[in-house]
Amino acid sequence: MTVFNLCLKIFRKNLNAMMIYFGIFIFVSIMLASNNPAEKMTGFSMTKTRIGIINEENTPLVQGLKESLEEIAEFKTIEDNPNTIQDALYYRDVHYVLRIPKDFTASFMEDTTVTLAKTSMPDTTSSIYIDLKIDQYLNTARLYLNQTPNIDQNTLKTYVLEDLKTKTSVNMLKPNSNTNNEGEPMMQYYFNFLAYTFMFVIIIGVSTIMLVFNTPTIKKRNACSPLPASKMNLQFFLAILLFTLLTWVVLISISLYFGRTELSNPNTKYFIINSLLFGLTSAAISFS
Repeated sequence: MTVFNLCLKIFRKNLNAMMIYFGIFIFVSIMLASNNPAEKMTGFSMTKTRIGIINEENTPLVQGLKESLEEIAEFKTIEDNPNTIQDALYYRDVHYVLRIPKDFTASFMEDTTVTLAKTSMPDTTSSIYIDLKIDQYLNTARLYLNQTPNIDQNTLKTYVLEDLKTKTSVNMLKPNSNTNNEGEPMMQYYFNFLAYTFMFVIIIGVSTIMLVFNTPTIKKRNACSPLPASKMNLQFFLAILLFTLLTWVVLISISLYFGRTELSNPNTKYFIINSLLFGLTSAAISFS
């Protein structure tokens, strides 16, 4: 176990330097985890999407569509020119351009096939939300037309907009302060930062022995050694593995101390197992 013992001596010799980095990362991790608010912000704040409408007709049905979009959209004037539209989307002047073709209302009222043309930024949630709002308005209008075929556009517009104003209140439940869920973010955030600390410490430790063994003179002498390369690599990896396990024990001990109120939480054991697997993976990567 000559190589194994030599690796341990190198680790001990560079222990002070490694402890400096180790201490800094542990301190930062603990500070960030401790400052994490116990109560996370829930919900969202609605922002309006800038859209341009190229309207080739102005009917009560179309006016109702625009009114329904006012809640989530900010209308921008845009020229009906392909280059202008592409430039506006590229520079984010608008995120969505809707074209309402001529005779759209007549076709819709007669229940014939009709489509609205759109140009939008691909794969954006804002454009999907606009699509959903348009579909909601037109689908509601279609329900009224199916049930009341002779309804006029003004009445239809009024009914649809009135229905779309209906809101459902949502209450976000908060965890009971007497349960273990209150402290869950502390352990969760600590293990999130633990990944960076763990990998950095392993890289620092492995690099110290890599620098020694890859010195040209040492490398040549090892090549002439009677010890087979396979056994040398095995001892080398066992030393890295031992260093990884010791580092893992120290980090887990610190996490269990600061998160001792969460030891009964079933997620804690999965955090620990996951950190061990991550450490072993980091050791294998550093060795390769």
